[in-house]
Amino acid sequence: MTRLFTSSFSHLILFIGIFIMIVPVWLIFASSTHTSLFINTQGLQFYLGDRFFENYIRVLLYEGGFFKEINALKMFFNSFIMATGVAFLSVVASLMTAYVLVYYRIKYATLLFWIIFITILVPLL
Repeated sequence: MTRLFTSSFSHLILFIGIFIMIVPVWLIFASSTHTSLFINTQGLQFYLGDRFFENYIRVLLYEGGFFKEINALKMFFNSFIMATGVAFLSVVASLMTAYVLVYYRIKYATLLFWIIFITILVPLL
């Protein structure tokens, strides 16, 4: 009986956490499908609006910047290229380091391993 109670209580806590994390994301997404006038007068909305494609096409294709030639799609592509390059170089450096740590005797190999491992796990700023 106690195991059933603790399991049910654990699931209840998890579902409350999921609800707390998903509701704000849904609220912002659903509100982004309305016009700005509607949001300014009625507030944030829980239901989807009828301006989904118009709003997102306008946001993704709006050209800004000094020469009016930069849009969100170009920025997404640039971020993808940069992330791919950083990930590839991180894997190459990790492979070379792993080779050195496995096949050569180094005095502080464990410490060096953990330093490299932690720096790979820390995201770039």
